[in-house]
Amino acid sequence: MALPTLPGLQAVVLAAELGSVSAAAQRLGLTQSAVSRQIGQVEAALGVTLFDRVRQRIAPTEAGRRLVTEVAPLLTDLLRACATAADAGQSLTLAVLPSFATRWLVPRLPDFHARFPKLRLNLVTHIEPFDFIGSGVDAAIHAGPRPWPGAHLDPLFGETVVPVASPRFRHRFGIREEADLLTVPRLELSTRPQAWADWFTAGGLSGTGLAAPGFRFEHFLTLAEAAVHGLGAALVPRFLIEPDLASGRLEVLFPRGLSRPGTYALAYPPARADHPTLRRFRSWLLGQAAPPGTRATEAG
Repeated sequence: MALPTLPGLQAVVLAAELGSVSAAAQRLGLTQSAVSRQIGQVEAALGVTLFDRVRQRIAPTEAGRRLVTEVAPLLTDLLRACATAADAGQSLTLAVLPSFATRWLVPRLPDFHARFPKLRLNLVTHIEPFDFIGSGVDAAIHAGPRPWPGAHLDPLFGETVVPVASPRFRHRFGIREEADLLTVPRLELSTRPQAWADWFTAGGLSGTGLAAPGFRFEHFLTLAEAAVHGLGAALVPRFLIEPDLASGRLEVLFPRGLSRPGTYALAYPPARADHPTLRRFRSWLLGQAAPPGTRATEAG
């Protein structure tokens, strides 16, 4: 006896479940005649009739019912096994905050690649929460206290912003105490317009000198680069500017920082939580964020 083909068996199972050759054809993306031929080939290989044709519908014969009962779970297991095997080389699309990606995530990606050499990570930029449905994005890095509707959040670490400026800027304005920052040009992040006011208030300096900053930027690294070039003082997460502090391009003006616990998180649709590729990335990312002594942990 010749073995039926896998596409033929799949056509038989779908036609039996849907009660229609045309419906099975639509599900498989084939023509009705193509599905009819596949069913006919299975019947010829087995030497039995699998369906009775009743007007516009079909009904499995006794032989057809027995075949579908035995084959359907095998097809499900086979498809699951194929999906698992294909997942080893599957890509993951991650939406990232540009500054976070540049200064925290990208330097750690060689470790990720060493652990999962067959998994390709695609990075796209985002700032605000978006709808995962139809976006083509599997997960995202989220920052801030606001919730992400329709997404599950795995906290990564908090954040401490500190006031920084270039050494030349500090010298030019004679900055010696925190109150001096009330009268100098200050740079601002567009998504955190209250950051300076909050920092002053925490130090008991609220109420005066909170004039509009000189410039406003969308990304932390652009903000930091503006501070490097003397455009103003900036409040920046310390872990994002460690290279600038080490090189002397920036210096921390005062050690008092403004902490934001639970700032960074991995966001993803709950329905994707058990996806093997996302599970691997999530486990790796949480491991990178958790150990004490990392810059990110020290910043929180």
